[in-house]
Amino acid sequence: MLVHEYEMFTMHDNEDIKTMFTRFTNITNALQALGKVYTNSEMVRKILRLKKKKAMIATWEDSDDSSSDEEANEEVAQLALMAIEEEEDCDEVTYDELVLLLEKYTCIISELKKKVKYLNIEIKELKSASISLLD
Repeated sequence: MLVHEYEMFTMHDNEDIKTMFTRFTNITNALQALGKVYTNSEMVRKILRLKKKKAMIATWEDSDDSSSDEEANEEVAQLALMAIEEEEDCDEVTYDELVLLLEKYTCIISELKKKVKYLNIEIKELKSASISLLD
């Protein structure tokens, strides 16, 4: 049953990355207690395959406030995957490093979205000011 859970593991709708990793770790720890141990490489590849299936192409055009947490998670996952693929071979990335990379990119995306929101507000204010000057 647990092996099936591991094999069929997916990220739930509206689930954040941290919760997904906690659930995944709980499954692998339970399997380890029963004698079924997955290597670091197997776990990293499992998560990377999972994220590749769900990941969107990360674009910076998605600056509207209506974007969902799931879309943000997918963008974070795609950026982390791109960083891993550019910097290191999958076999060299530990499971813990993967968790840290995804958390790091979650923070970066969040900060960038805040900056984009601020800049959009500033642009609207400048447009309004220039229209006022023309009148």
